[in-house]
Amino acid sequence: MNPCCKRVLWVLVLLFGWTINAYASAHACANYPGSKSPVAVMPCPQELVFLPGDFVFTTDFDVTIETPDNTYYPQMNRLISEWFMPRLSQLTRLSFATAINANQQQAKLLIKLAQGQPSQNGLTRPPQLGDDESYHLDINSQQIQLTAITESGLRYGLETLIQLLYSSNELLAVRRGQASRISNLIIKDWPRFPWRGLLIDSVRHFLPVATIKRQLDGMASAKLNVMHWHLTDDQGWRFESLAYPKLHLLASDGQYYRRNEIKDIVNYAAQRGIRVVPEFDLPGHASAIAVAYPELMTVEKDYQPQRHWGVFEPLLDPSKPEVYRFIESIVSELSSLFPDLYLHIGGDEVKPTQWQQSEAVQAYMQQHALGKSGNGVLDLQAHFNQRASQILKKYQRKMMGWDEVFHPGLPKDTLVQSWRGLDSLAQITMAGYQGILSTGFYIDQAQYSSYHYRNDPLRQDAFIQPVANKETNRQDWVFTMPRLKGSAITGRLILVKNARQGDLAYLAFHGRSLRMVNDLKIKGDKVSFWSDTWMGPMRVKWDLANPIALSGQIFIGNTPYPVDGKKQGSSKGRHMSHARLQQGEALSDAAGERILGGEATLWGEMLTEDNIDVRAWPRLFAIAERLWSSAELTDEDNMYLRLRTLDRYASQVVGLQQRFQQATGLSALTDEYADISPLWHFSQILEPAHYYTRHHLKFQQGAYHQQAPLDRFVDFLPVESLPLLELKRQVKAFEQGDKSALAMLSARLLSWQDNMVKTDKMITQYPKLAELKPVINDAGKVLALGLEVIELCARAADKKALNKLTAQLADTRTAQGEIIIALVYVIEDLLAVC
Repeated sequence: MNPCCKRVLWVLVLLFGWTINAYASAHACANYPGSKSPVAVMPCPQELVFLPGDFVFTTDFDVTIETPDNTYYPQMNRLISEWFMPRLSQLTRLSFATAINANQQQAKLLIKLAQGQPSQNGLTRPPQLGDDESYHLDINSQQIQLTAITESGLRYGLETLIQLLYSSNELLAVRRGQASRISNLIIKDWPRFPWRGLLIDSVRHFLPVATIKRQLDGMASAKLNVMHWHLTDDQGWRFESLAYPKLHLLASDGQYYRRNEIKDIVNYAAQRGIRVVPEFDLPGHASAIAVAYPELMTVEKDYQPQRHWGVFEPLLDPSKPEVYRFIESIVSELSSLFPDLYLHIGGDEVKPTQWQQSEAVQAYMQQHALGKSGNGVLDLQAHFNQRASQILKKYQRKMMGWDEVFHPGLPKDTLVQSWRGLDSLAQITMAGYQGILSTGFYIDQAQYSSYHYRNDPLRQDAFIQPVANKETNRQDWVFTMPRLKGSAITGRLILVKNARQGDLAYLAFHGRSLRMVNDLKIKGDKVSFWSDTWMGPMRVKWDLANPIALSGQIFIGNTPYPVDGKKQGSSKGRHMSHARLQQGEALSDAAGERILGGEATLWGEMLTEDNIDVRAWPRLFAIAERLWSSAELTDEDNMYLRLRTLDRYASQVVGLQQRFQQATGLSALTDEYADISPLWHFSQILEPAHYYTRHHLKFQQGAYHQQAPLDRFVDFLPVESLPLLELKRQVKAFEQGDKSALAMLSARLLSWQDNMVKTDKMITQYPKLAELKPVINDAGKVLALGLEVIELCARAADKKALNKLTAQLADTRTAQGEIIIALVYVIEDLLAVC
């Protein structure tokens, strides 16, 4: 809204006594008029203004569609009649005899489309990067007007309208028995980033067409507009190839997508404003190609299907002409199936052993003068990618790849997807290439929605430089965090004491730039802080009592890891840099404009069609909001309030199955007649171990492979417990002086404690639940300690008693295999308040 219009609006407010309950980006999703509940719309609109009165839904809900030159767009009529009106009927409980293209004055919904998208051969015209996705929604007591430039904007406006109605029903109609209504309002909305994606991995575990389509429905409801479809990898080849049929016949276990199925999914996505970008992995992640066509490999031999997860040696041989003929044939086929201009070649995690040991490859490198930079493997991969890029260009496709494809010799229209983080993304875009961020959006990992919500592709605070003056006292510490699989994580902590600024701390992991930490607390020898990392949100509790060594824990999300370290030295004065510390560099405006957005990833090692929704939803709404809405929208409490409503909305209206899949998974652990409600309630105080902890534990157990079943209790456990978030709100309310919050906390803990008897009985009765026995034992201890903490808080207990409880809670703060008793952190928060 331009400044002139804003002034006029405020004049009207003053003249007519209107009240604006929400306005502009940072406040657009505050509260409904007369309600303490937020506007449950995600992503939050850029501009939203409430006006007096309501629009009331009645059965005479006629629709008029105005299009350029009165052109008829059948897909638009289908959108209204087959998608919008059924949802409207479901939410209003009304039966509509809707007339489309009724008299404009009589229409209750007036749609104005400025630029239509005619169908092509009966199919919806595929959306493209850069399409205008904005919309303008104007609701008054007589009519709803929706204006959009394109059909994508039109659909997003209708989605916002349905979400508003659902939220309004929860607040008004359901509670008071009134007719369905929406507050009069004006919304102007547009996306912050043009690339808002989700990677779906159909390789590790094959996903049926119906499962893919359901995720597309969810993506559309969240205004995500790119499905990145991972179709080839070590463990399988998942699409039908006419040119190289042994790929799907020998390397798919019979699980692949037929050409007609791919076309159907691409059109289904296009109808929802979603582009589909296929990924065809080159030159590594090629074990499936090796099974079918070993003659294309650097080492030609018989290869067996790869069942394990990890990085493997088979590499396409860049010295063989037939490899480039193979690539061109596959690109030709993909171009005929996927109309999008981008084609992803992977390019990541090339294990160079075969190239290094091949005489033919080494000779090829000498022939093409590769290796002069001192890193022959990188030069060879860059050369390979350049040849692949030329093939893509022949078919009017632009190359997309992971960080490893980045090289100054590639065409500038190459799009790089960063899994290495903000440092890498900055380097890519400062060099003139476009990029998107995936680090921090890896939802195949268990991580909190709030962590994803803070993960901004344009986050400038990531590049804050250390500040020092002559009064600065500095301590340098190095630390090591062992992992369950792979090398340990190493890093450096710089503690800064400064009379002017107080205590500050900077954190740098090996190979990554320096970051300022958050919420630093130094109490004697105890140091605590938190920082978002590529692993997830990291909380630190360290003991520096030993003058030369540190000890303590790092919590990655909800999961504790031990840590040790040593002091590197102390200094005083202005000098803060260190030769071995990589300093971050702030993005230029031009580089920032080359960041197109971000992409969440659903890698499939721990996912099947039976639990994919549990892992993806409702978290994806938080990521979608970060990529669509204003950067100023950072209130995590408000986000979670809306996310709880969107969780229900996703199940009841969109048709997502996160709740159904959890119930089905729990039922399968008992029998068909069992009442699973005790297990459901028990699950509310638990969470799966965060980060890649579960992956690493499975590796240790020898179960980190494609044939390991994913049918245990933990496989259907939501990533974060929304009921525990409500408890955290009560802890915050108590901290702010609301004494009644303790009673609510006590009641909830008592209800869970009462439920433990029934749960324990089920665990004893059903063998598939037997592994939960140590979990329920520790959970019982946490509940008892929690009630004791509440009692002590109520009567202002002495410090000695509180310290004793702190130690006892710390003893329960351990992972039970792959499960965390997440309730313990809420109790610790309450204890800290007391």
